[in-house]
Amino acid sequence: MVGSLPKELGNLINLESLNLFRNNISGLISSTIGYLKQLRVLNIAFNKLEGKLPNNIGDLASLKELYLSSNDFYGKIPSSIKNLSNLEILSLFDNKLFGPIPTSLGGLVKLEELIIW
Repeated sequence: MVGSLPKELGNLINLESLNLFRNNISGLISSTIGYLKQLRVLNIAFNKLEGKLPNNIGDLASLKELYLSSNDFYGKIPSSIKNLSNLEILSLFDNKLFGPIPTSLGGLVKLEELIIW
């Protein structure tokens, strides 16, 4: 796939898994991503996505696996990530994120893998 993530992606409210690993996707993540309440796996690693991670990523309460690595995301890890209480895997490496790791990650009691190097 080449291009950007369409805003209409947020219309797929029953989607449980979105795997766009290693494509040529660029641009920003639309805030409509927060509408995907049933999503359990989000893998958009190894693309050319950029910008800040949207705060409403914390609205994806069913998420178990979140792969955002090897993009051009910058800024701080949003504090709303603490709302992902079912998260088991979080992969953020090879981005331009800065600042301290939020202490709220300590509240993610189901987290088994944290990859941020």
